[in-house]
Amino acid sequence: MILARAFALILLLTGGPAAAAAEKVPSFADRQWAAARDFYNDEMVSGRCPIGFAKTEGGCSASAHGRKWAAGQPLPQSAIRFDLPHALVARLGKPPAGYRYLRVGGDILLVSNKTKLVADGITDLGRR
Repeated sequence: MILARAFALILLLTGGPAAAAAEKVPSFADRQWAAARDFYNDEMVSGRCPIGFAKTEGGCSASAHGRKWAAGQPLPQSAIRFDLPHALVARLGKPPAGYRYLRVGGDILLVSNKTKLVADGITDLGRR
């Protein structure tokens, strides 16, 4: 009985299961990974390198400056960001409320508008 009361008190103080559900961080679904990779692969195979990609003998490659972001961390101000083409956003679907899509290097990120935290990323675009 004491244990049950203690557990109930802990749930009350921490906000309980509702608080945990409210803190759920959105992420990309498998279909969004496939849509993004297909979109960029089709562009690159046709010889059109997206802004921020360099034309190479094998097609296109993302900047070699290395990944400047990490999930759960704010996107660094030094990261060069690109908006996604409207055709790709249509394939991905509207981002969750309070988030937006950005491309940084060869990655598509889901970033919080308010905190600038990176929720998730689709990495290494242009690679199969």
